[in-house]
Amino acid sequence: MFRDKKQLQDYILSDPICKEVFEIAPTALLVGGFIRDAALYRESTDRDFIVQENIVEISNKLKEIFNASKVILKDNSTIRLVLKENKDFTIDLSTASGDTIRDLQSRDFTINSIAFNPEKGIIDPTGGLFDLEYGLIRSFRRENLLSDPLRMLRAYRFLAELNGDIEEGTRLFIMHNAGCLVNVATERITLEITKLFEAEAAERAVISALKDGVLEKVFSIKEDKLSYLIKNISYYFKKVKESPEGLKKYLDEPFDLGLSLRGVMLLEIIAQQSSPDKWRMSLSRKLQNKIRGFLERSKKARCLFTYSSSEELYDCLKGFSHNLFEFIFLSGRWELFEPMVRYMEIEKKPLINGTYIISNLAIKEGTEVGRLLDELKRAQFCGYIKDKTEAIDYLKKRL
Repeated sequence: MFRDKKQLQDYILSDPICKEVFEIAPTALLVGGFIRDAALYRESTDRDFIVQENIVEISNKLKEIFNASKVILKDNSTIRLVLKENKDFTIDLSTASGDTIRDLQSRDFTINSIAFNPEKGIIDPTGGLFDLEYGLIRSFRRENLLSDPLRMLRAYRFLAELNGDIEEGTRLFIMHNAGCLVNVATERITLEITKLFEAEAAERAVISALKDGVLEKVFSIKEDKLSYLIKNISYYFKKVKESPEGLKKYLDEPFDLGLSLRGVMLLEIIAQQSSPDKWRMSLSRKLQNKIRGFLERSKKARCLFTYSSSEELYDCLKGFSHNLFEFIFLSGRWELFEPMVRYMEIEKKPLINGTYIISNLAIKEGTEVGRLLDELKRAQFCGYIKDKTEAIDYLKKRL
């Protein structure tokens, strides 16, 4: 679905935030992502305005109207308002540089080079609405990509979000200049990778970015590993499509840095064919430990196919620790989903905990408590004990 110019203008003018900004600053220009998303009938939480008036005075008025907090960005040239009632909603006010058309023509892609003002209407000097309607990601000038090389990676994020195509000239330019990504701050790259991996059409975009040599620069992937990695990622997305609904719930669980477990697994698969310590990303300690654990436990995955008893299955699941879900998922052993859930519930809440063992069974704190607790969990997992009374009797026989 796509809004035409008239529908787009009506939608913008009906937006409560836009109405207030234009009332306070009649010459302000709404630019960027909000217009792009509105044209595609998508919700947007960000509204960016270029204003001729004093942005401090305007921001103070809007701050009162929307009960917002204020953040100064970019050497006082941009002020961001964060709505307190909904912190996902932001209003960015930037000082006008003077030449509106030149400013729009210097943006990353034509689909983001569209502006609106109530008196002037839609301003589209680069044909962005046409490209947007046909899902084309195109840079107006090639130097726009070199002025901020992160835009080369961003092209694939938009490819994933819009499920469109990167214009061939733009794509070839990116392929030949992707090496410039080494000059981009790792924090900014991390944010783009997160958005790319979490996007609706991530599979096609990620594989395209690998084939075009863009992700190769981010993840330091050697050429001889590339084809194998692409096969692994294709296999992963195939498993995502085939997986039962119960498993998909786990895939969408938030993990860290804006990544769901779905995105984390992509990083883990890439880590198998590269060296995470060479990645141009800023990962949290939690995410680093997750990826490191996955790599360390990869060799144990065979037990998912070779166990012959419930006791062996328990030991197998225990060996995967915090990476359990990934190995169950990638193995394709959907029948192990229920045992996995049962194992996780027992780990979280066994029939008897360590404190009870110390307090009631006259055992000093130490490794013996851990051993007994593990035996208890194994027995509970295998169905040998079903309640607290049976658990106490089971432990007493082992003292």
